[in-house]
Amino acid sequence: GELEGGATSAVQSLAEYGAERAEVLRDLMEEECREEAARLDELLRETQPEHLEARGLGLLDLRIDNVKPGFVGKTVVKLRRHPGRARGGELAHLPPSFRTGDVACLLPLGRFRRFCRSE
Repeated sequence: GELEGGATSAVQSLAEYGAERAEVLRDLMEEECREEAARLDELLRETQPEHLEARGLGLLDLRIDNVKPGFVGKTVVKLRRHPGRARGGELAHLPPSFRTGDVACLLPLGRFRRFCRSE
């Protein structure tokens, strides 16, 4: 009776504490995401696409090679370098930090330039 009530109260207190901590962590992660997006927006507005690529922060002249459905409603897009940019069958200037599974934003270069100047 009394022992069970105390245990139940302790579990409820622990659950409430966990929920509060999870909310704080979620808020911090959302703030970090907003700050990162703001830094990226600023970088995109201030830097020419060619310079982004030279610094390993972007890839230009990619073409869609294949599109297929992925897990959890995601779409898997296989990209390849435009043939004019390839050297000897190898992809030219691929940054080592760009790997399978990385998230990418795909825009035609003309739209990308307008997007960067829009704000």
